[in-house]
Amino acid sequence: MHTRMPFKYGIATLTALPHLVVSLEMECDGKRTRGYAADGLPPKWFTKDPATTFEDDLRDMLAVIRHACEIAVEIREADTVFDLWQQVYTMQMRWAGFRPPLPSGEGWGEGGNATVSSSASENRKVSPPPHPLPGGEGTKPIPPLLWAFGVSLVERAAIDGFCRAMDTTFASALRSEALGTRLGDLHDELDEHAPSDYLPPPLRRIIARHTVGLADPITDGDIPADERMNDGLPQSLESCIKAYGLTHFKIKLCGDAERDIARLTQLAAVIGEHCETFAFTLDGNEFYGSIAPFRELWTRLSREPSLEGFMRGLLFVEQPLHRDVALSEAVGKAMHVWRDRPTIIIDESDGLIESAATALSLGYRGTSFKNCKGVFKGIANACLMRSRSEADPQTPCIMSGEDLANVGPIAVLQDACVAANLGIAHVERNGHHYFGGLSMWPDAVQQATLKRHGDAYRKHERGYPTLNIRGGAIEIGSVIDAPFGVGIEVDASSLIAIDDWRFEMLSE
Repeated sequence: MHTRMPFKYGIATLTALPHLVVSLEMECDGKRTRGYAADGLPPKWFTKDPATTFEDDLRDMLAVIRHACEIAVEIREADTVFDLWQQVYTMQMRWAGFRPPLPSGEGWGEGGNATVSSSASENRKVSPPPHPLPGGEGTKPIPPLLWAFGVSLVERAAIDGFCRAMDTTFASALRSEALGTRLGDLHDELDEHAPSDYLPPPLRRIIARHTVGLADPITDGDIPADERMNDGLPQSLESCIKAYGLTHFKIKLCGDAERDIARLTQLAAVIGEHCETFAFTLDGNEFYGSIAPFRELWTRLSREPSLEGFMRGLLFVEQPLHRDVALSEAVGKAMHVWRDRPTIIIDESDGLIESAATALSLGYRGTSFKNCKGVFKGIANACLMRSRSEADPQTPCIMSGEDLANVGPIAVLQDACVAANLGIAHVERNGHHYFGGLSMWPDAVQQATLKRHGDAYRKHERGYPTLNIRGGAIEIGSVIDAPFGVGIEVDASSLIAIDDWRFEMLSE
């Protein structure tokens, strides 16, 4: 998939990436079924290592995905979808060379470095990760975001297949406990509770929080003549607000105070001019190595006269600190003495089951949800935020919804399905902005999506489906009523087989 225009975030600029579809054939209570999951494979998000190339990153992503799939096949059977996920998660974690303390709940297997116990694969020998992954003896463990990404694709495909086989929706399966979710296995304080104790009815409409990337033009006048798009979709922030009726925004920071203040001043003028009411978040993109320089930026933003009215619309700041330090004891001490700090949440630091609870103890106010970090983990974190908020209504916790340049018809709809079931009212959406709708998919997939999800998608004037954002929001009733967000089948034979794909295809 090639972007319409560059998407600059953090240390990466995305112009092309492969989009991977996982198809899982399974049997549920004697019913043969097939489940699907999908995601783009982006540079520099799962691992933020400037020394590696995109080709290196892709090789690592594909290795962890393949290994998670192999584990699922070896396990062969499980009592529930949650049990299947838990076994794959545990085995993948230990294969990756990562052995943090685990919750004491049932199903996490025995300790030790070499074997993993499960109901169907006892004493499975754990092999070290293949070269060039940074796992195995004598090397660093594979980063949690990376190895868990592979698990999440298996998890999503299993949920999808289960819901299809049982002819039920994700909302019903989640709240009836048909998925077998054990919250206490993930957060001890949620023991004796079920998701239905915390989760509201699923939303059937979500607000699209529009990403303003670091290279995005703000007004039409900012677009050089030779970079103007002619594809019928809005390009500048100004034109996106007009086309979609946007009210919510996610603004990327670059880590340079002078440039950030100048850009925010320009954004404030455009958003204030075109929106009667608005809200926004700031994404720190992990640019800061400690609290001090970010606190200095915040002080300047708070005192900047040109931003006084605009800053009242700030909802929270997302992950300003690099993941290597964000959950450190030093950061926790600095947060607790900073009494008038803004509301800050983590995103890239949310790599492990316990990360969200750790963040809350350090002074953060919440975490983000995106399917690539795990569905059951997201469910448990949402319930944790609700539980903590009920205990202390004066400082409510936040569960945000963030994006990863998601596109449909599988990835973005499944992500929206989970977010809506967790009660997340506004979710970052940017895949529709940086990619040309579903134009890259076979025509049969495009037409089936329009027929089944005609509320979430509309037919663009040039014939392909594009996300249907009106009044700044997306109607997702068809997504909630589908098994797991997706009401169509995808013919895998129309796609490129993984063994036939080459990195060079991205530049062809």
